[in-house]
Amino acid sequence: GYFADEAAPDLILLDLGLPCENGFEVLDELATMRGMVRGIPIVILTGYEHFTYLKQSPELCITDYLVKPCSVDKLRRIMTKIV
Repeated sequence: GYFADEAAPDLILLDLGLPCENGFEVLDELATMRGMVRGIPIVILTGYEHFTYLKQSPELCITDYLVKPCSVDKLRRIMTKIV
Protein backbone atom coordinates (compact mmCIF):
# COMPACT_ATOMS: atom_id res chain seq x y z
CA GLY A 1 0.00 0.00 0.00
CA TYR A 2 0.88 3.65 -0.17
CA PHE A 3 2.16 3.83 3.41
CA ALA A 4 3.55 0.30 3.61
CA ASP A 5 7.10 1.50 4.25
CA GLU A 6 6.09 4.07 6.90
CA ALA A 7 6.12 3.52 10.66
CA ALA A 8 2.75 2.59 12.14
CA PRO A 9 0.97 5.35 14.08
CA ASP A 10 0.56 5.16 17.85
CA LEU A 11 -3.09 6.19 17.57
CA ILE A 12 -5.74 6.74 14.89
CA LEU A 13 -8.06 9.70 15.58
CA LEU A 14 -10.89 9.37 13.06
CA ASP A 15 -13.58 11.98 12.48
CA LEU A 16 -16.64 10.30 10.99
CA GLY A 17 -17.71 13.55 9.32
CA LEU A 18 -15.01 13.74 6.66
CA PRO A 19 -15.63 15.99 3.62
CA CYS A 20 -14.59 13.61 0.82
CA GLU A 21 -15.18 10.17 2.29
CA ASN A 22 -17.27 9.37 5.32
CA GLY A 23 -15.62 7.86 8.37
CA PHE A 24 -17.59 4.62 8.02
CA GLU A 25 -15.90 4.03 4.65
CA VAL A 26 -12.53 4.64 6.30
CA LEU A 27 -13.46 2.14 9.03
CA ASP A 28 -14.32 -0.40 6.32
CA GLU A 29 -10.92 0.19 4.70
CA LEU A 30 -9.18 -0.21 8.06
CA ALA A 31 -11.06 -3.47 8.63
CA THR A 32 -9.61 -4.85 5.38
CA MET A 33 -6.11 -3.91 6.61
CA ARG A 34 -6.41 -5.94 9.83
CA GLY A 35 -2.79 -7.00 9.94
CA MET A 36 -1.49 -3.48 9.41
CA VAL A 37 -3.70 -1.78 12.01
CA ARG A 38 -4.01 -4.57 14.56
CA GLY A 39 -3.27 -3.25 18.01
CA ILE A 40 -3.39 0.43 17.01
CA PRO A 41 -5.98 2.19 19.17
CA ILE A 42 -8.72 4.02 17.27
CA VAL A 43 -10.57 6.97 18.77
CA ILE A 44 -13.70 8.04 16.91
CA LEU A 45 -14.65 11.71 16.76
CA THR A 46 -18.35 12.20 16.02
CA GLY A 47 -21.24 14.59 16.37
CA TYR A 48 -23.54 11.76 17.51
CA GLU A 49 -23.79 10.59 21.10
CA HIS A 50 -25.05 7.04 20.44
CA PHE A 51 -21.86 5.44 19.29
CA THR A 52 -21.12 2.82 21.91
CA TYR A 53 -21.83 -0.04 19.48
CA LEU A 54 -18.69 0.80 17.50
CA LYS A 55 -16.53 -0.02 20.51
CA GLN A 56 -17.75 -3.60 20.26
CA SER A 57 -16.30 -4.16 16.78
CA PRO A 58 -14.06 -7.23 17.03
CA GLU A 59 -12.24 -6.45 13.76
CA LEU A 60 -10.96 -3.08 14.92
CA CYS A 61 -9.43 -1.81 18.11
CA ILE A 62 -11.91 1.04 18.68
CA THR A 63 -10.81 2.21 22.05
CA ASP A 64 -13.05 5.18 22.69
CA TYR A 65 -15.06 7.93 21.08
CA LEU A 66 -15.44 11.65 21.55
CA VAL A 67 -18.57 13.67 20.86
CA LYS A 68 -17.97 16.99 19.11
CA PRO A 69 -17.38 19.58 20.23
CA CYS A 70 -14.97 18.10 22.74
CA SER A 71 -12.58 19.84 25.05
CA VAL A 72 -8.83 19.57 24.70
CA ASP A 73 -8.72 18.22 28.27
CA LYS A 74 -11.04 15.34 27.38
CA LEU A 75 -8.97 14.50 24.31
CA ARG A 76 -5.78 14.69 26.37
CA ARG A 77 -7.23 12.31 29.03
CA ILE A 78 -8.17 9.74 26.40
CA MET A 79 -4.81 9.97 24.67
CA THR A 80 -2.93 9.71 27.97
CA LYS A 81 -4.96 6.64 28.91
CA ILE A 82 -4.20 4.98 25.56
CA VAL A 83 -0.58 5.86 24.89
